Amino acid sequence: MLTTLRNLLVAASLAGFIGLHVDYVVAGGALSISPPPADYGRRAMRLALDWLTAPATAAPPAPLTSAHFDVAARPARLAARGVALPAIYIEAARADRGLIAD
Repeated sequence: MLTTLRNLLVAASLAGFIGLHVDYVVAGGALSISPPPADYGRRAMRLALDWLTAPATAAPPAPLTSAHFDVAARPARLAARGVALPAIYIEAARADRGLIAD
């Protein structure tokens, strides 16, 4: 899904207009997609505690990845730039309380 979004934005020459934090949209940007800090925090703490109780020769845990994302969008800004995203992105922003109307 993110690859499709990236391809759409690159094709529209808008790749530089995407924020990496929800605050980007709050500050006036058009779209942001970011891993949620709470999810990463919980998982990082769990990995750290597991590592502390592991044998002294245990390797560090693998880097974290997440299937969850915080999404924020400002549809009017997207439309002004001529970007029409699949509805799933707008609905994800609505579900995350990140849908901002101008």
